[in-house]
Order: sequence, then C-alpha cells, then structure tokens
Amino acid sequence: LATGYSRREQFSASERIHSALFHLPLHNHMSFQEQNIITGVLYDYFK
Repeated sequence: LATGYSRREQFSASERIHSALFHLPLHNHMSFQEQNIITGVLYDYFK
C-alpha cells in the first residue's frame, strides 16, 4: 500500500473503480502482430 495508508479500506472507492475498469494488455515493446491480435479480439467482441 502507499505510504501513509495502512488499511486497504482507505482505498474503497479506488478499489471499486479499479475492479470495474477494462484493462488492455499494452506495453511499449508490443509488436504489430500482438497489437493486431488485441484489436482483432476487441473488434470481434464489440461487433
């Protein structure tokens, strides 16, 4: 936990928001092939 925050309950709003977010597997060294896989999966899911 962050310095100055000793209990997880102090982050209840942040924890709730974090659990509702959509997390994409992105990083600086992704190949175009990896990007195409991710965008393809997203496209198929949302069409």
